[in-house]
Amino acid sequence: MRFLILLAVIIGLSFIAQFFTPWWTFAIVAFVSGALLSEKAFQAFAAGFLGIFLLWSAQAWWLTIGNEGILAAKMGELLGGVPGAAMPWVTGLLGGLLGGLGGWTGNQAMKAID
Repeated sequence: MRFLILLAVIIGLSFIAQFFTPWWTFAIVAFVSGALLSEKAFQAFAAGFLGIFLLWSAQAWWLTIGNEGILAAKMGELLGGVPGAAMPWVTGLLGGLLGGLGGWTGNQAMKAID
C-alpha cells in the first residue's frame, strides 16, 4: 500500500510540476518522495522508475498520436534508426532511470542523515 501511495505522489506531483518548472523537476519530486515516504532503497528506486516511466511514456505516446508520429520518426532516425513507434518507450526508459535514481538518492540521503 505504501508503494502505491509513493507511486501516486510521484506521478501526480511530477505531472503538475512539469507545467510550471523545468523538465528535470521530476527528479527532485522523486528525491523528496523517496526521502520522506520510502523506507527501503529498492522501493524508492522502483517507485521513481515506474512513476516517471509511466508518466513520460504516456505523455510521449500522446504527443506522438497528436502529430501522427512525424516527430518520433525523425528522432528515431537521429538515434540510429530506432523505429518511431519505439520512441515513447525510449523516452519513458530514460525518464524512468533518472526518476529511479532520484528516488534512490533521496532514500539514501535520508538514511545518511539519520
